[in-house]
Amino acid sequence: MKKTIVLLFLLVFSGYFAFSQITSVPDEEKISFDQLLKAVAQEQANEMRSLPPVSEDGNPGIIRPAGDKRYYLTVKAADKKERTKILETGFDIIEISADEVGGIGHINTVNILKQKGYVITSQIPLSEYVKDFPPADSAYHNYAETIELLQ
Repeated sequence: MKKTIVLLFLLVFSGYFAFSQITSVPDEEKISFDQLLKAVAQEQANEMRSLPPVSEDGNPGIIRPAGDKRYYLTVKAADKKERTKILETGFDIIEISADEVGGIGHINTVNILKQKGYVITSQIPLSEYVKDFPPADSAYHNYAETIELLQ
């Protein structure tokens, strides 16, 4: 029993020693938690300043760059096997109904879906697709309302 305890102690100690040698950081690179927290907060503040503007026409959507090639699509899908195959193309399913799915896909995904013979019943550029909370959930804020409140 003593041999087992001594052996276990030596294994733990040697592992700790080896790990401490690998993870040692020079003193000039060490920072405190407060310094790290301030750096992260500053980075987030800079990101908030660079958020895209909210459209001025009252549209709760945001202004998208001209090169945005994402679409909100509705695709015919009869069952879960078809939905799985659609997912495998890179399509992001957001809504499922009896015989179709709705979601977001890049133009490349649209092309793949068409090549594989899926029927796309609607294709709306994401910059034009606006979906807000239903009236019962009006206490929640969409992206545009959140940005407006934060500015």
